[in-house]
Amino acid sequence: MRRCHAILTTVAVALFAAVANAQTADLTISKTAAESALAGETIDYSIFVINSGPSTAQTVTVTDTLPFGTTFVSLTNPSGIFSCSAPSVGATGTVTCTAPSLTDQQESSFTISVKTSPIAPSGSISNTATISSATTDPVTSNNSSTATTGIAAITAASADLSLDSMVGSSNVAAGATMSFQLAISNKGPSTGHHVQLADAVPANTSFLSVSVSDPLAVFTCTTPAVGTGGTITCSAPDFDPRSSSDQPAFLFTFRVNNGVPAGTVLTNAATLSADEGDPVASNNSLSRTATVTTQPASADVSVTTTGGGSTFSVLASNSGPNDAALVTLTDTIPSGSTFLDWTQTRGPHFQCNTPAAGGTGSIVCTIAILPGVEGKTITAAFELTLNSSAQVTNNVTISSSTADPRSDNNSSSFPVAAALTIDDVSTVEGNSGSKPAVFTVRLQPANAVLTATVDYVVAGVTASDGLDFSATRGTLTFLPGQTQKTITVPILGDTLQEDDELYSVQLSNAVNASIGRGTGLGTIVDDDHGGPPVPDATIDNITVTEGNSGTTNATFTTRLSFPSAALSRVRWQTQNGSALAGSDYITASGEVTFQPGETVKTFSVAIIGDVVFEPDELFNVVITGADNATFSSTPVTCTILNDDAQVPPRHRSVRP
Repeated sequence: MRRCHAILTTVAVALFAAVANAQTADLTISKTAAESALAGETIDYSIFVINSGPSTAQTVTVTDTLPFGTTFVSLTNPSGIFSCSAPSVGATGTVTCTAPSLTDQQESSFTISVKTSPIAPSGSISNTATISSATTDPVTSNNSSTATTGIAAITAASADLSLDSMVGSSNVAAGATMSFQLAISNKGPSTGHHVQLADAVPANTSFLSVSVSDPLAVFTCTTPAVGTGGTITCSAPDFDPRSSSDQPAFLFTFRVNNGVPAGTVLTNAATLSADEGDPVASNNSLSRTATVTTQPASADVSVTTTGGGSTFSVLASNSGPNDAALVTLTDTIPSGSTFLDWTQTRGPHFQCNTPAAGGTGSIVCTIAILPGVEGKTITAAFELTLNSSAQVTNNVTISSSTADPRSDNNSSSFPVAAALTIDDVSTVEGNSGSKPAVFTVRLQPANAVLTATVDYVVAGVTASDGLDFSATRGTLTFLPGQTQKTITVPILGDTLQEDDELYSVQLSNAVNASIGRGTGLGTIVDDDHGGPPVPDATIDNITVTEGNSGTTNATFTTRLSFPSAALSRVRWQTQNGSALAGSDYITASGEVTFQPGETVKTFSVAIIGDVVFEPDELFNVVITGADNATFSSTPVTCTILNDDAQVPPRHRSVRP
């Protein structure tokens, strides 16, 4: 009986083993990635796995060895079914993910990101992932998957960092302070990384303060302790090429040591650097000197207020030539309103005391040093908010312990009843020399006690500065009681047959006055009509090969239909087509001058080379105006021929 029981047990074990051995699990893996990438970019590999059954797969392993020339960035495993190990960020190696089991029809996915070498050559990178388990797989052909990405090499990055300007006072007294304002830019073509502006505290001075004006807020500064020497270092992790309105500026203030002899020359020097190569090293440094003098310092401090109703803007400024010490700004809460809020929005920091919300009284703001430099205005801006339902007048004053060469701009009231207007002027051109076009600016009514000022600038509309008129800019000052001032614009005569041309005189930045009519239109009346026939100006279509780096000149030919006895001018500018300015070519405009008898002239536009395969592209050039010539406004084209090989196509893995 025992023997029979043993035999039955043996048979049962054998049958169970046979059933277990009969279990199979068809595991499938598929991998996809971007078809192409630039050297130095990150490639994301998407991996999908599934058990198509019919049985549960035991001890499942997914393996992915990172391709040669790449380093590990990250691994995403959203399902949590697998436990994964990966190399350290920036290292090479293998990603391995395991799961105790994967049931019939169960699936999972991963994303593995790798970074390619920035110096990788053009070609392709292939990456293979595999899956396996302890359970028999009846179809092994789908246990691995490969994704291939074409790589386009890039040229070495370069960033033309420029220390554009350094302004400061030329003279300073021993024991006084001096300030320098620095402006920098990145002229491209690449982003600068780990950018540093270094400025050593000048000999015979000590550090006092630093102020950064950066619209994008990427620059920060480390400084020596106040009263010591050393180096100011202002840095940013990256610094892109920016528009002119977004460029950063830095204001450094130093105190001249007591007892420094008159005649001593103080030198402030700064340098700018980044990780990238700089194609123009000559603009990476600047210096400026100031001479110690026995003359007392002077500083033109001023204040303006604008706005109305319940909100006013107040500007406190120092136009130099020296720093202003112990500056006090006072704004008395207007009658018929109460205080709500006062905020400084930019500029050197003032310490302000204000009335309580809902109260009256005066706002008093002070600063120990308001920097000032020759030829540059340093400004602090404030916003005043009142509780008021009626129009009120805001009165502000500013003072300093430093001598002020102008006292007429130390107070301001707004709104004021006086308004500024400018007339239009028409002037016959003449055949030679110049004649004055006189614009009249009126202030009505006259200010009884306040001095009013307004800036003006002359600019071309269809007329050209230097050819048709001489541009000018300046400031008009209306003393108390004055109501009329003039602006004179020289009109340049010639004998060219041309249309009547226009220019403008624009008023701005009015102080103690509002601007009623702020633009005066000037007309230059041509007096050369009825002369001999004029030629027709044209530009030829052209084709140019792109190139792989740097720039290549696309040279256009401009023609006159016949030689003229008089000088002719043809103005042109570029326009985007399928080619884009900044990436395919450098936007440009200009003027071609034909001397009497000449009929052919050329000009060039820079084409930007690259190694990216792309279709042929084109941009346009259009004639925008001409003197002593007729023209068509129909654009001509420049076709940029691609000379780069296409990146090999990616192998596509198909998920079952």
